[in-house]
Amino acid sequence: MRKLLLLGILFVLPFWMAAQTGGTTVFNFLAVPTAGRQAALGGKLLSVRDADPTLAVGNPSLLRPDLDRSLSLQCVDFFSNAFYGNADYIRSWDAGTFRFGVHAISYGRFDGYDIYENETGTFSAGDYVLTAGFGREIVPGKVSMGMNVKGILSYYETYFSAGLAVDAAASYYNDDKDFSMSLMATNIGAQFIRYDDEREPLPFDLQLAISRRLEHLPARFHFVFHHLTQWNLRFDDPTDPYLEYDVVSGEMKQKSGVERFVDNAFRHFILGLELEPAKVLSLQFSYNYDMRREMRLYNKPGAAGLAYGVTLHIRKFNVQYARVHYNTASVPNFFTLSTNLSTFIK
Repeated sequence: MRKLLLLGILFVLPFWMAAQTGGTTVFNFLAVPTAGRQAALGGKLLSVRDADPTLAVGNPSLLRPDLDRSLSLQCVDFFSNAFYGNADYIRSWDAGTFRFGVHAISYGRFDGYDIYENETGTFSAGDYVLTAGFGREIVPGKVSMGMNVKGILSYYETYFSAGLAVDAAASYYNDDKDFSMSLMATNIGAQFIRYDDEREPLPFDLQLAISRRLEHLPARFHFVFHHLTQWNLRFDDPTDPYLEYDVVSGEMKQKSGVERFVDNAFRHFILGLELEPAKVLSLQFSYNYDMRREMRLYNKPGAAGLAYGVTLHIRKFNVQYARVHYNTASVPNFFTLSTNLSTFIK
């Protein structure tokens, strides 16, 4: 009874939280994918239960004993001179399976000037996250739960901020049908040291991920639904050259109700496809409609919203590479290496 009550609380709690999106929140770097495979499949929640420890880094309900002593490392050549990296280690004990990680973004060094254009020296900027995660099966072979506790530090020149956030997740899986489903509420918490006098909310997101492998083909589909507590994700940019205006009133012409509904619905959805032509090789592809609508250039949309990657299993190592098209000018590369240290110990 206690286990069912905890599971119910986990699923109901996120709906009490206020939903926020980028532009109105702080610490938005928390949404950066933690592994190449995750980035290639849309950068959000994944529900697959396999030997890849990087999936449990992004989804704590996937932490389990067979991932004991797993280590994963990632580096990303982010935007401009920014660099992102993370290291995560998984350890299992009788109480459950734990994960410890550190994630950091360095934005490089900058030349500082005052309002009179006098040089004030160079300064740096960066964001850091220290994470402790926990996962455990609730219904053996069927349901598991997990959570991450994240300490957040951020500094830009003389501005400093800190916060605390929690991710709560639950997963259901059916190994016979190779089907899995996860629900996760991310970034439940607060900013307790502010940059200035204004306290800003964290980028809360409620996500649902569904994964199903095809029965007669070496392929798996991933369906991800995000920002489930906030329906309206649209933004009508007044600088959009394709917008139409009323010649009399000068006001922007609104799309029909059906068009707006369909546009909003697809903004919550990410489609991913994973192909496994061989045991040592898998290929990932995804399309994020919301990213394409928000990040494309009007005169040259390019491949914005698309992501793809490859995973190689080389002896005792798992090597992942992904490339994400945020827009024409921002196409970062994700490199991830993972292994299980117990394979090196006799």
